Amino acid sequence: EMRPLFNKIYPGGLQNRSVLDVGCNSGGYCFLAKRMGAGRVLGFDVRQHWIDQAQFVQHHSTDKVAKSIDFKVLHLHEWLDASSGLVHGLR
Repeated sequence: EMRPLFNKIYPGGLQNRSVLDVGCNSGGYCFLAKRMGAGRVLGFDVRQHWIDQAQFVQHHSTDKVAKSIDFKVLHLHEWLDASSGLVHGLR
């Protein structure tokens, strides 16, 4: 369970914060961040296989907040090119 580590790293919590998970694999940290109250959550990975797994878990989850997580197949360089300042918008 990663919740104690998240609580240590973010002692004020994740309530309504935006979370970006680069190299999210199957989205485990994205799901945890959302359960801990994060607002917008975006997870991306360069491999379609990992995003397919994350979306499979999301689709079959009974946790309603999991449905609002965005998963994308994307390379970091593509995200940086497309974001142009988005990093400054993350809280």
